[in-house]
Amino acid sequence: MNHPAATGGSIPFAGQEALELLVVDDEAFNRDMLGRRLQRAGYRVRFAADGRAALRALAEGLPAAVLLDVMMPELDGLAVLREIRRQWSAHRLPVLMVTARDAGEQIVEALQAGANDYVTKPVDLPVLLARLRTHLDLRAAHLTLEERDRKMRADLEIARRVHRRLFPSALPTVSGFSLGFGFTPAAAVGGDFFDLLPVPGGLGLFIGDISGHGVAGALLTALLKTLLQTAFREAPQPAAAFRLLNDRIAEEFPEGLFVSGLHLALAAGSDRVGLVSACPDPGLVIQSDGAWRPLPRGAPFLGMFPADALPEGGFPTDLIALAPGDRLVVVTDGILEARDPTGKALTLAGLRDLSGRLVHLPPPAFVEALLAGVAEFTGPAGPEDDLMALVVQRDESSLGGAA
Repeated sequence: MNHPAATGGSIPFAGQEALELLVVDDEAFNRDMLGRRLQRAGYRVRFAADGRAALRALAEGLPAAVLLDVMMPELDGLAVLREIRRQWSAHRLPVLMVTARDAGEQIVEALQAGANDYVTKPVDLPVLLARLRTHLDLRAAHLTLEERDRKMRADLEIARRVHRRLFPSALPTVSGFSLGFGFTPAAAVGGDFFDLLPVPGGLGLFIGDISGHGVAGALLTALLKTLLQTAFREAPQPAAAFRLLNDRIAEEFPEGLFVSGLHLALAAGSDRVGLVSACPDPGLVIQSDGAWRPLPRGAPFLGMFPADALPEGGFPTDLIALAPGDRLVVVTDGILEARDPTGKALTLAGLRDLSGRLVHLPPPAFVEALLAGVAEFTGPAGPEDDLMALVVQRDESSLGGAA
């Protein structure tokens, strides 16, 4: 660490920068004597003759630590200490009180005001250097952690941007339908995924959730996008594409990681939406009259079983009928499994109740309000998992037709 070596406070090694200390004392003799001893121990020293001079010195540049007398005219050491703590933490700027006052209540008062340590006069130099070195070690460790945290946050922000760029930049227009989509990551990056895919006679929308979240989930979404698009190029029918995708996820993903995903196929002017699902509870339909019905439960998660071990039927296609004004709401499990401060999960029933209060909103505003409602449900702690929702509403002006 970048301060005098741990061999009794000796002079720093060649090329090692000496740390700077600020000595604050209204007695010139005390300042000079302590300053010379600290300089011999390898530190650079600045001086302040009173409390106001100390604050001015700190405004000009922070030292590694402050050695602060208590009894000074005008602005005493405790007042200076309180002002220091108003601006800088004990890790950022250690303060050691150096004073003749040694009563227990005075020491407690200084420590409660934010002092890192307390040394009495006459100063026992080896004790002072040992305590100073301890607090400088702690300061250096804290600054190292701060820098690592800053770099990690910067890396996470880059990963978040890359992850978000994997999503379509805008929703397409499909005649007869209105769409809404929203995503809120649990951390800086998440494992939820959304993509658009061409299907025969219409448009496909895929929404998925990789088990786990954070950086690992975000990295795997890039692989998922490649596997998904390749599967749909080779097998344009969604059910067949899901079988291919299932096998490739089982081969390519780390062991124990799966994908909960579903695909919606929209055809312009149709009154039905094709659903292929690998989700236990993919969502629900909110009817124009306020009634609701759950979507069919899906097949096992993608990648959980190889093709020859899938249940009979694999990934069937369900046709979901939508009357004008009906809306189909699909979500990832972060919404259904969101918990309030008491530990109660939202579940499909909670999604139904929340959606029912928002049906007056158009799909984009509906999704925004839905995600906000889930976040509010979880309380101050916030959601533990990524939140993603997709809404497909059949327009009131739609004309019925075969899918």
